[in-house]
Amino acid sequence: MRQWLMGLRYRRQHGKLAQESMDFNNIQDVTPMSLGIEVYGGGFSVIIPKNTKIPIKFKEQYRTAHNNQTSVQITVYQGEADVAKDNNWLGEFLLNNIPPEDAGKEKIDVTMEINMQGVLHVTAVCTSTGDKDSIKVIEYKRRMGKDQIKRILDEARPGGA
Repeated sequence: MRQWLMGLRYRRQHGKLAQESMDFNNIQDVTPMSLGIEVYGGGFSVIIPKNTKIPIKFKEQYRTAHNNQTSVQITVYQGEADVAKDNNWLGEFLLNNIPPEDAGKEKIDVTMEINMQGVLHVTAVCTSTGDKDSIKVIEYKRRMGKDQIKRILDEARPGGA
């Protein structure tokens, strides 16, 4: 947030010098990196793409990966790499009480919501039972330094490091 405020101050001063006006009511914060969860096989499933304006709320539906699976671990990451563990870990929680069914039968809705204060809420709900659990991540944008963000973006580009 500090970099954004410094840039805004410069733009406002520049606008005064040029005798231009800015509409500060239309300035919105965005997600600096994609947010998502780890899926079966270690992949990264993006739920909120980078540069999405906040506040925002997105929901994706997933299915159980194994027969008789009664719980699922929701591991939240921030980044651009296709492999979840190559991104920045933000937190995790366990959703229990999933009915033991064949693989793929039980559906899990995962919702990510970022409010105006920049707090990330992640909720997982078993659609057949309504059982749910969640995690709240505060200041997720400050967990990575500029160099780390640049490195991750460079590595995620085709032909990257």
